[in-house]
Amino acid sequence: MKIVGAMMVIGASAWLGSLIANNYRQRPRLLGRFAQAVEMLRSQISYSYTPLPQAFVKVAENNAGYVAKIFGTAAGLMSSGQGLSGGEAWNQALAHWGPFLPLDQDDLILLKDAGNALGLTDKTDQERHLTLALEQIRHRIEQLEVSASHTAKVWFYLGLSGGGILVLVLL
Repeated sequence: MKIVGAMMVIGASAWLGSLIANNYRQRPRLLGRFAQAVEMLRSQISYSYTPLPQAFVKVAENNAGYVAKIFGTAAGLMSSGQGLSGGEAWNQALAHWGPFLPLDQDDLILLKDAGNALGLTDKTDQERHLTLALEQIRHRIEQLEVSASHTAKVWFYLGLSGGGILVLVLL
């Protein structure tokens, strides 16, 4: 009976470590999807001359998951008649969906900064801001890819060894 209990404790702690490790692996992938979406938004604004609410809708339609939800929410907020700028709608959408994302506060601030100038300036200035935001997001992705693999392994083995230590203490 003790062996079954010990195996359950070790398994549960390894699972918890694996869950945390998975968040670290998802961060660069999700930021990569946001980078693609921001690139698409920049193209809609710069080359297609698409109005911002419709550009948000097009980006949402061409993406999935939380990326689509955030762009779709921003489009809905801009079209709601509240008089929100693109940046305000973007920030409200991020505030709504941000807690569900496997991103840390620095990642969310980076995404928030990407949308601050939306709808407030002309096409050229918005394109410049989005280009800068893309560079910053890509730089962040590079940083995360270097550390994510190592950090994920640490969390998995920490969960596994933590369970083993707990079993030893309880025996």
